[in-house]
Amino acid sequence: MEASPGSVAREARSGGSGEKACMRYLVDGYNYAWRARLQGGDPEAVRRRIAERLGPLARGGHRLTLVWDSANAPPGVPRRTQSGPVEHLFAAPPGSADDEILALVRDADDPRELCVVTDDLGIARPARNLGVAVLAVREVEERLGLSPKGPARGGSPGAGNASDEKPPPPTGRELDEWERLFREGPGEEEG
Repeated sequence: MEASPGSVAREARSGGSGEKACMRYLVDGYNYAWRARLQGGDPEAVRRRIAERLGPLARGGHRLTLVWDSANAPPGVPRRTQSGPVEHLFAAPPGSADDEILALVRDADDPRELCVVTDDLGIARPARNLGVAVLAVREVEERLGLSPKGPARGGSPGAGNASDEKPPPPTGRELDEWERLFREGPGEEEG
């Protein structure tokens, strides 16, 4: 079932009492590109692809900020730019998107209205400790009815899907072959 951006906002809640719906999404841009397999090519094209893909989150009064490392900012671009409903924010040099996201969280009037979208535990843990809901890239993709291009790279623990399942254990013949390889090394095959 495909979820609407509004349902993503309702489901993205922080822990603790007095929960509030997510009103602003702070997306770790290049982390999202990597995890959703949208990276590659010109960095500007990557930013456009993600803005188009996540733009629906900015409906219904919600805000969407894609945060980018300063190292890949186009020359002369302002730190903040707007592309339709999507805000692009480049970290202040020489800062990282991680630093910028955590600064935004710390400076928020009500961090419970924020959702950080990342698979980077270096951001996720401190954001959660500050009362912010954290969504994994895979969660956002699934809730918007999207799927990453190709096999996902990891994901949040327990998010599982068929591609995350372990393969079946080796059969007798396969087990014998593996044991031979470990004993003898990858030499010529017997036969």
